[in-house]
Amino acid sequence: MQQIRALAAALAGAIISVSAIPAHAALPPGVVDYMLAEAPIDIEVKILSVETPDRPDGSCLLEAIVTKVYEGDLASGQTIEFTTPCYHPGAELPVGGASYRQVKTLTTLQRAEVLLVPEGAIFTVAGYGAGLYELERSPPFFGTWECGGHIFSFGEKLFDNGDEAIKIEEIEQTAAGYRLHLREVMTPIELTGIEAETMRYATNTELVCTRLPVDRAQ
Repeated sequence: MQQIRALAAALAGAIISVSAIPAHAALPPGVVDYMLAEAPIDIEVKILSVETPDRPDGSCLLEAIVTKVYEGDLASGQTIEFTTPCYHPGAELPVGGASYRQVKTLTTLQRAEVLLVPEGAIFTVAGYGAGLYELERSPPFFGTWECGGHIFSFGEKLFDNGDEAIKIEEIEQTAAGYRLHLREVMTPIELTGIEAETMRYATNTELVCTRLPVDRAQ
């Protein structure tokens, strides 16, 4: 995202003011990138609800909880509302300008990164809707993690050392990391980097894990 912002910011001197351009108009090249680069708020959110327009196309109003702040003065845990262009199936959309999302896509959206611009008491997605990016529907589990003071790797929704695994019933994101509710222990597992040591987890055990930065994971 930061690369997009940097590239777009470099175009700032060559782009005209867009404040008077309506959402349905064809936009000059580079304008959307410029608007994304200038967006004052960059956050990740968990979607709570979506209000859809009565007409075929218009704006959807999304209520969400802020889960991570990259830029801006919002706080993690804060509930906000923002709008983005949307449409019902069969709508005839105007050409150019806004990035319309189908209503069904938004109503099934769970997690997203959004670039926002304040608009009164609520916010609007920057770039006429272009600044909304759907995130994975479950946390990104592939990689190297630290769990209970131990460092090891595992794949999506299960711990795995090649031969043995622990299945996970539920995944909950918390301030401390990802809390894993273990449903079934098939066998003990040997943790990577801890020679001759194994850990056996009982059914319904909870384990808090945090993903390691890339430089530590290598």
